[in-house]
Amino acid sequence: MSLCWKKLYVKMRILITSHIGKEFLFMVVISVIIAIASPIFSLFITELGHKIPNDDIVLDYILGIVWALFLGLIILLLPIASFYKKILVLGWIAKIFVTLGFMLFYENHYGLDSYVYYELSTEAGSALSGFEGFKSYTSNAIMIYMSKIQQMIFDSYHATKVSFAMLGFIGISIFYRAAVIFFEREDKNIFYFLALFPSILFWSSILGKEPIVFLGISLYVYGVVGFYKMKRFRYLIVGGVGILVATVVRQWLGPIMVFPMLILFFQGKTSLLSKIAVSLFVIIAIFMSAKVFMETFEIEVFQEILTVANRVNQGYVMTESGSQQELNVSLDSVDSIVKFLPFGAFTALFRPLPGEVMNLFGLLAGLESLFLILLFLLAIKRTRLMELKEPLILWAMLFTVIWALVHGIVSSANLGVAARYKLQILPVLLGLLFYLSRKRSV
Repeated sequence: MSLCWKKLYVKMRILITSHIGKEFLFMVVISVIIAIASPIFSLFITELGHKIPNDDIVLDYILGIVWALFLGLIILLLPIASFYKKILVLGWIAKIFVTLGFMLFYENHYGLDSYVYYELSTEAGSALSGFEGFKSYTSNAIMIYMSKIQQMIFDSYHATKVSFAMLGFIGISIFYRAAVIFFEREDKNIFYFLALFPSILFWSSILGKEPIVFLGISLYVYGVVGFYKMKRFRYLIVGGVGILVATVVRQWLGPIMVFPMLILFFQGKTSLLSKIAVSLFVIIAIFMSAKVFMETFEIEVFQEILTVANRVNQGYVMTESGSQQELNVSLDSVDSIVKFLPFGAFTALFRPLPGEVMNLFGLLAGLESLFLILLFLLAIKRTRLMELKEPLILWAMLFTVIWALVHGIVSSANLGVAARYKLQILPVLLGLLFYLSRKRSV
């Protein structure tokens, strides 16, 4: 027994004295300093967290720090290459800085769904026995259920938020692995760019549906890229799991994610049997997703889809941020929807523009949108038509366009929702634009 403890001691000593271990210890020291300055710390945390449904905000926050450190320790103990472990630790530190730091100001200013999820989860029964809200399938019930599971470890809003941030962080790591497969090389700059890109860093860290959808889409992208490049069936299974995860929360994502996969099999070098099998898979997946979508929005006939689209466009979400848009558009016919789609798609991908939402978060989102537009124009200038025949590029373009056309209806009604939903497509959009806008050797 003593030999086992000695081996563990040696392993932890090596870990702590390593460069990565020192970085993690730095994070621990910062946490201790915060605890020592408790009078100022307590006042600050209590003031910014006054909307959080918990009586002891300071304890709630400290539990969040402890949970974040524990998850960071798990990263350090992962049996992976030191190169990858280092960038993961640095990425996690940045993630926690936003989750338990910058996000406090966001939570202080707005009334959020995350408060509702957490509060309802504290009122629900045991997560193992189920509760009334989960008897009927809704994405909100799933959020409450997941929050309840977190409470079995720490009954803390901030700890729950950290767990969701970890889901988003795993999604970032999976997107990076997809990039490694595509480029066939490791590049820490790609990881840092994805992990630190403002919208990705922020929206994948909230206690909400976005980190879950983001994780699902990352699995989907990893599966598609891996299957096309490696020709191994296990990647297709991973992609299918990703589609399932994303559609559990956002039911309409199923057809959007499945349909573009056809490009890979009809453009790529695959057997006729594989093309037929995948086509059947796509048709069945689209049918099932459409069925769930129509049941969720209580749609029985096609005309009701137009009614739902019009209702969503006129005001999907009313928020306190001043990001709602009054649109003199009526989407009550196929013709009106077709005319509206280009404007809606542009909104979904490139708005809010600078000055459209006059608060700190709106200004940051506007600068980010301006960057994307400039990158898009550069990509148009540098792209050669022959490059668009590459199946993975065609898939990424089709996925992005279909996503933008569908989400444009929602995004045009509320630019705050547009900024948040853009997280779903942002890594694919960035990867596509950077690849097409790169400098060519010839």
